[in-house]
Amino acid sequence: MFSNPEIKELTGILRQALLSERLAHAYLVCGRSRTLLREAAGAIMALLYCGARLPERPCGACPACRQALAHVHPDALWLEPESKSRQLVVEQIDQVLRHISQTTFDGGWKTVVIADADRLNPQASNKILKTLEEPPPRSLFLLLTDSPDELLPTIISRCQRLTINAEDPAASREGRDLILAAMSETGGPGMAAALERARFLLERLKAVKVEISETEAAAMAETNLEDLDKNARDKLKDVLEARVESRYRRRRETVLEWLMLWQRDLLLCAAGADDKMLAFQEAAAALRREARGLSCRAALARLQAVAEMQTQFNRNVHEAMVLEHGFVRLAEPELSPG
Repeated sequence: MFSNPEIKELTGILRQALLSERLAHAYLVCGRSRTLLREAAGAIMALLYCGARLPERPCGACPACRQALAHVHPDALWLEPESKSRQLVVEQIDQVLRHISQTTFDGGWKTVVIADADRLNPQASNKILKTLEEPPPRSLFLLLTDSPDELLPTIISRCQRLTINAEDPAASREGRDLILAAMSETGGPGMAAALERARFLLERLKAVKVEISETEAAAMAETNLEDLDKNARDKLKDVLEARVESRYRRRRETVLEWLMLWQRDLLLCAAGADDKMLAFQEAAAALRREARGLSCRAALARLQAVAEMQTQFNRNVHEAMVLEHGFVRLAEPELSPG
């Protein structure tokens, strides 16, 4: 049913915990791929709500499984960062309290999934902490994050940790291909070429966001929402927007990670390293041309410049501005650190 072996293994572990009535009330689900974290949460919910007998759960085919895997089961609440602030705020935790106090549809479990849990603001963190300290019976909290160290230690201590080590291979290949095309197939030295690279990436990233939007909208359209009331259906639009933004940001982060690896390769070339050490071995000739005359100090500063680009993205600086300014900095022959 699940293509990723780690999700299969995780589901099996929790199935045994459910059979032995030793399921914890809260799990911190950690991993680099936000896509896989969401798939894991859907699998756990399908395990809880599946209509099949427990040893055969989840079947993946019954209505409850389909709702769980689509993140719209009526007994499960999904929280994602608000699309503008990119934070999880205290008003959303108020939704959690209302949700878990309501009667379940089938007398089973109440589930709360907090995606990008590291985005909980201080007030929201303190409020959810109180709930984690004294959870209602038959309630399950799933906190998903690729940055667990950003959470309050007191929240972490009240959750059992589950880790998914795999990355999303398609997103990684996509990021690598975009950087390879931008850096080795467009432009050359100078500021004009730097702006061309920035605009190339900006257009490709726009296409990525459109693809994500269409995929999420199609998945939502195929979901049977008859069991949801009008208010719940209305909220799905906000959930969809937040989910698209979250997936897009992770895909963009992957692109920046490969841009960082390109700059690392330049540093290796500047230091006289062998081609076998390069992440982009097929672009060794282009890398060595770009590294010609580049000092190791300047190459290190370029790595810092890429890190600053990601920091600016996290602060919601306009995307085109970040890319254009960042690539212009990368084109400077002797970029100063800081």
